Amino acid sequence: MGYQVAFNKAPHITAEVFEDDKGEYYVVNAEDHHWKLIRKNYYPIGNRFFYPKKWGKKTGSLTLLNHLIESDEILLQKTIDRLEKLKKCKQKIETEWEDK
Repeated sequence: MGYQVAFNKAPHITAEVFEDDKGEYYVVNAEDHHWKLIRKNYYPIGNRFFYPKKWGKKTGSLTLLNHLIESDEILLQKTIDRLEKLKKCKQKIETEWEDK
């Protein structure tokens, strides 16, 4: 049986985005009191991001926000593309089809 050579656990923090009564977003960082295994990669899931404490709250929060911004920009571009295709289809039907 193998022996653990390196200590591969660290405290982690969860960053989460919330919306206040005024409609403004803010990030809350909550420290996990149990040490968790250090992973090779960390990815945000939804409005939440779990990351090692040694990264710092600023880096963790910015990673989460950058992910959400990029995700919304992609969604917006896909929506614009779909809207243009739908308008083109509608125009084609209005000009080329005949009612019978």
